[in-house]
Amino acid sequence: MMRTVYRAFTMILLFGATSTLMAQTPVSGTDCLQFEIPGKKGSIQFIQVGADTSAVLPALIFLQGSQPVPLIIGTDEYKHVVLPFDYQKVAEKFHLFVIAMPNTPVEAVISALDENSCFVIDHDEPNSYDPEYLRNNVLENYVERTHRVIDEIVSLNHINGQVHMAGHSQGAKIAAVVASENPDVKSVALLAFNAFGRYDERIRSDRHALKSSKISGEQYQQRLADHYGRWQHIQQDPDDYASGNNAWVSFSIDYLPFLLKTDIPLWVGYGTEDISAENCDLLPLHFISAGKENLQLKPYAGWDHNFFDNEGTMHWNTVMEDVVEWLKAVE
Repeated sequence: MMRTVYRAFTMILLFGATSTLMAQTPVSGTDCLQFEIPGKKGSIQFIQVGADTSAVLPALIFLQGSQPVPLIIGTDEYKHVVLPFDYQKVAEKFHLFVIAMPNTPVEAVISALDENSCFVIDHDEPNSYDPEYLRNNVLENYVERTHRVIDEIVSLNHINGQVHMAGHSQGAKIAAVVASENPDVKSVALLAFNAFGRYDERIRSDRHALKSSKISGEQYQQRLADHYGRWQHIQQDPDDYASGNNAWVSFSIDYLPFLLKTDIPLWVGYGTEDISAENCDLLPLHFISAGKENLQLKPYAGWDHNFFDNEGTMHWNTVMEDVVEWLKAVE
């Protein structure tokens, strides 16, 4: 899960046009608008943050990483938008939208969250997520929800018809699939992206541990056996949502066919110390073989999955500045 960085902001109530299916309300104490639309597995909620709807701009949908983290967290005195970058700078160029996680409140007080800022139903039980969140925490549902949100966003009067996407980690996987299917998406930025699955990250992580002498050869061999056994168990009961098997199966796929199907501009940014995204530098080989020229790669030397360097400094603002600069160039 991405490390959350909170940013306080002032109360500005913004209003804009809505479609006939979409309920829209300002979020008290914030400069956010909250939208709600019907979905196949419950209502779909999303917010627009930090933008004046009087300006007609392109839309940028940011798809966050995994875990049921509310979009707005606070107390009686203040509230924060849970975004790791300065969204106000992004909102100078784009109307910025963020989709809530399924079966997770848009807004929550800190006391309703666990130590990782996840919404839980029982603080005495670790990882006590809402069973409906666990049931719906699958790639297919996220893709369907994102398509529905795009359909509504393009109907807004303050959107100029251009819809772009940026996804981080799990959000990048969702964005890759949606971009290959939705003609309204004009470009997509994939951040900290594993194009070749999810479960494989466990094996590659242990391989790195072996190379750095953190574990022995015998330990590595045992861990491999454990990973293979766990994967076999997952495959035997892929619908077991309580154990997370459904999420493992749905997200552990090869995303390369979706990327190669996509003709819009693609931008992939990743930290070279990010094990999950370490194979991003192989993507150009596949694009060259397919005769495609719509991919741009940006490795960030020494940064990790959440764009922290080895001294603990976070560089999310730099990454998003690069994303916005690229989006404006290809728009």
